[in-house]
Amino acid sequence: MGTEHGRERGPDATLAAVLEATGEPTVLYGADGRTVFVNEALVEAFRVERSRVVGRSPEALRDAVEQESVTAERPGDRPMLAVDCDGDRRWYERRSRPVRSGRYDGGTLERFVEVTDSRRREVEIRELYEITSSADLSFDEKVNRLLDVGRERLGLDVGFLSRIRDGQLHVTHARGSHELLQPGSVSDLTETYCRRTVESDSSLVVDDCRDAGWASDPAYEKYGLECYVGVELQVNGDLYGTFCFADRTAKDATFSEAERTFVELMGSWVGNALERRHRERQLGALDENSRAMLEAADREAVCDIAVRAAESDLDVPVVAVSLLDDDGVLSPVAQTAAAAESREGSRTLPGGTDHEWQAFAENQLQVVDLPADADIASGLVVPLGRQGVLVVGAESPDAFSEVDVDIARALGASTQAALDRTSRERALREREETLAEQNEQLERLNRVNDVIRTIDRSLVRASTREAVERAVCEELADTGPYRAAWISESGPLDEGATLSQRTESDAGFLDDLRHASDELSASFPPLVAARSREVQVVDDVLEDPPLTAWRQRAMRRGYRSLVSLPLSYDDTRYGVLTVFSERPGVFGDLEREVLVELGDTIAYAIDAVERKHALVSDDAVELDLRVTDPAVLGVRLTAETDATLALESVTEGDGTDGSVGLLLSVTGPSPGTVEPALRSALFADDLSLLSESDGRLLYRCRGADRSVVSTLREHGAVLRSLDAVDGVATLSVEIPYDADVRAFVEMMRAKYPATELVAKRQVTRRPRAGAELRTEFESRLTSRQQEVLRLAFYAGVFDDPRTCSITDLAGRLEVSQPTVSRHLRKGQRELLSLVLEE
Repeated sequence: MGTEHGRERGPDATLAAVLEATGEPTVLYGADGRTVFVNEALVEAFRVERSRVVGRSPEALRDAVEQESVTAERPGDRPMLAVDCDGDRRWYERRSRPVRSGRYDGGTLERFVEVTDSRRREVEIRELYEITSSADLSFDEKVNRLLDVGRERLGLDVGFLSRIRDGQLHVTHARGSHELLQPGSVSDLTETYCRRTVESDSSLVVDDCRDAGWASDPAYEKYGLECYVGVELQVNGDLYGTFCFADRTAKDATFSEAERTFVELMGSWVGNALERRHRERQLGALDENSRAMLEAADREAVCDIAVRAAESDLDVPVVAVSLLDDDGVLSPVAQTAAAAESREGSRTLPGGTDHEWQAFAENQLQVVDLPADADIASGLVVPLGRQGVLVVGAESPDAFSEVDVDIARALGASTQAALDRTSRERALREREETLAEQNEQLERLNRVNDVIRTIDRSLVRASTREAVERAVCEELADTGPYRAAWISESGPLDEGATLSQRTESDAGFLDDLRHASDELSASFPPLVAARSREVQVVDDVLEDPPLTAWRQRAMRRGYRSLVSLPLSYDDTRYGVLTVFSERPGVFGDLEREVLVELGDTIAYAIDAVERKHALVSDDAVELDLRVTDPAVLGVRLTAETDATLALESVTEGDGTDGSVGLLLSVTGPSPGTVEPALRSALFADDLSLLSESDGRLLYRCRGADRSVVSTLREHGAVLRSLDAVDGVATLSVEIPYDADVRAFVEMMRAKYPATELVAKRQVTRRPRAGAELRTEFESRLTSRQQEVLRLAFYAGVFDDPRTCSITDLAGRLEVSQPTVSRHLRKGQRELLSLVLEE
């Protein structure tokens, strides 16, 4: 092996031909490391002259070429060589193999395999990764960087991201100089190339729009773009928009598959990022809505938040929250306008009532597909536990992706938790309000009971009706929350009405009402209570305007509620007690019951003082009453027979059961006819015939008195006489001088409807001395002795000639004759001692 000019000879023609045929830049190094041969492909690729390389060391090749040696970036990668030729950087992978035989044994054969395209892809992918994975860049900044990278990679002026909604294309991000493709630009989708992108099944690539026949396209006429490449973007399976690049100048060369793939790769990332951002926004909104629900005051507010959240997050028109009401019906509490329209019109709610109940009963989310011709074609029904359901509807079939279902399920869980919380809080609040109300009522009742006890003590000491009424009104007016009280016969128009008030401003209230008497309506509570004898309650004086005259005057005084209680005892009316409060709703059921009992006590006290007054007063009013009511003693007997009846006397019983003794004389019929009629009229326990003489029958009746005699006694009246003839009873009744004659007669008519007042006259009772003598005489005898003495007198034992013997009287009384004689002697002795000793 020889050398030429200090250089190793080149390879023979065969080897040189083989190295030239590889088509790849190739260099052969000898055993001494010097360059033996470079093929034509290397000369052309690296722009070098053989003379500067052959016979020289490997450094001579590096010196002759603008190159950059890149070490392996990953284990197993071959070294790279970057060569800049005419401003274009090309990448080569160095592949070396030793020569182990022949002339160049010990040397090296080195090939340079061009990997520019793959290297560029790697660089581009790395650059995209660095942009998209940067934590320092926002979504908007990342999109703009990608648009810039794409413009540079493709050599195009314009890059933009669009959002398609409601038939319009909204440019959200844009880079480049085209004035119609800037952020915020809006166009009809039909006027853009993007409509073709949406219609295609893959990315749309046009190198030369005019050559492609797009010159008459509205988009070409509007934008003047000569080349275009774009991809469709979807978010959660739904069309979002497009990611595109374009230029007003046609592309010099056809878009390569690598460029197309590059655009699709960027579009894929943008779509994923949009979907991720959409999910993050949904989750953020869900979290925000969950917090808002936790702060919502009531279930209506929770449902409103849930409806707005579902409408926004799921982008659907129909949303409703239906809750189970007290009637067991799922009723909408909150809904969108479209949901309300679907319930009222022809549109179909997602799932309908059956689906709602199925989801509620099974506690399982229902995905509903409705007929294609329905306005609402698909829907979700999300159960909310025992609360109800969340209903969501969309206008397109299969509108809900798995992500949408997850969002709906998560929203349903948050809504259910919030509704459960509001239910617990409402129940707790209602219990607290009930307890507070009960405590307030209890405190008020305790105060009322204290007042009633005070009033009871005052009533015991009261000696007149005026004192009773004054004590009641004063105590009530001084008790909170009462403000004023009055007692009157029938309302505020009575000049004698008793009024007590807490403040000076209350004093003129009755005068105001009297001056407005012509304006008082028939619904004025005291008047209604007096007329109907029923309790009247006004919970709030401030009713819907216009206010009646009395309500206006009450409002000016600060009165907000009142109660009017009729005062009556055993059918005798003693007026109306009216109590005012400065607060509405004071007179509840419990307080009303207590006040009704107080009213009964007041009426009883008034009745008692008037009866007492009737007993001690010298002056009285005597009334003649004509009664035809069959319930009155003697009316039925004399109407059905030719009998006449007269009440001879009345005696008190000897017990505490209210029993009395009546002595009756009857003329006309036989005892067999009289006695059944008397027993029926008197409800008698003991009826006996004392004597029978000249057609006159004398009867004694003993037992509990339920006759007209008892009625008169209970109302402070004294029956002076009762005579019955031909079905008409004439009663002479004595009542106190200052008693209300009209009220007394109304009481009698209430008991005995067929009652007529015939005469009224003032009388003076017998002198006090005679009354005292009788009282002293009666005090010395037992009630039994008094009865025997009275019966003997009326039976004729003391008549001359005697019409009834002591023996006959004893037989009538069913006692022994000595017993009757002993009672008579006792009465005669005590009477004579009072007269003779006086």
